[in-house]
Amino acid sequence: MTHYKYITMVMQTLQIRLTTGLIKYADTQVKSGLYANRSDVIRDALRKQAWHDYIGTVQLKKEYRGLSAEKAVKKARTELDEELLSKGFEIIKTKK
Repeated sequence: MTHYKYITMVMQTLQIRLTTGLIKYADTQVKSGLYANRSDVIRDALRKQAWHDYIGTVQLKKEYRGLSAEKAVKKARTELDEELLSKGFEIIKTKK
């Protein structure tokens, strides 16, 4: 089985405003060692939201009806890979 270690692209700088609570949460995640910095926390949260949104659309697609959950997820991952590649992402796959 192939697992995704990194999905990368050229980074741009973005200035955002966050509540004190969100900043403290990001700092807690960094201090725990789970993330290297606040930017990693925010990027991961956005990736997870994008994946969640994408999977939500999968449930509505007719071509997924009747497939096992495993086959539907595999098909969704393939489609998501193609979509990310078309938008300039580089997908680096690693073997587990």
